[in-house]
Amino acid sequence: MYEYLPHESDLFIRGRGKTFNYALFSVLEGLIANINEDKEASSTIYNVNAEGLDDRDLAFNILDNFNAFIDSEGILPCKAKRLSIDDKKIEFLFSGKKTSFASPVKAVTYHSFKVQQEKKDWTIEVLFDI
Repeated sequence: MYEYLPHESDLFIRGRGKTFNYALFSVLEGLIANINEDKEASSTIYNVNAEGLDDRDLAFNILDNFNAFIDSEGILPCKAKRLSIDDKKIEFLFSGKKTSFASPVKAVTYHSFKVQQEKKDWTIEVLFDI
């Protein structure tokens, strides 16, 4: 489950879930929903990979790599498909379509970035510079 948090000029997303994977997947769903406002669909699947030393590093790196990929390749993301983690490697699959798209997200920021586990629930909060 994701939600948009109030922010004056940037995009602030909170993802929550019973696992780290689900909370991070929720952030990615929220980001795609914000970018693809018209809810365009596509059957072409793309994947983005990242590595990290810990959960915080993995989360930041996959978000950063995803944004760089869609921006550099001109891919309008349509739907989050799957997120898998194996040791310290992460892979995100999503559907998208090749366009002259330029991501409105300039950068993933460390400002207000949070990866937290409380009891059995995970929360990830990310501020995107737009």
